Amino acid sequence: MAIRSMDMEIEDNGMFVPYAEFREANAATSDILPSKSREIYEKELRQFNVWRKEKAVDLLNEDVLLEYFSTIAKTAKASTLWCRYSMLKATLKVFENVDISR
Repeated sequence: MAIRSMDMEIEDNGMFVPYAEFREANAATSDILPSKSREIYEKELRQFNVWRKEKAVDLLNEDVLLEYFSTIAKTAKASTLWCRYSMLKATLKVFENVDISR
């Protein structure tokens, strides 16, 4: 991301977006997370990132996610896996602009 001017434009994925529109889009995206459970969602993302750091994994792809959830599956029930997947899907979309549902 490159900023040309604080009021003018911000480069996002090779496209320049007016700053005001960029801020509105970021605010709308952050509203995706439920306000009452936002902290829990963010905790799940932190746990995932700690796991990635411990495993020295920089990539984020299907194989990495399968390994992460396989690790969790050793001690958690299916309902917990689904819940954690859902939280991770939402936080990755908001904070890293990654859609793991595809």
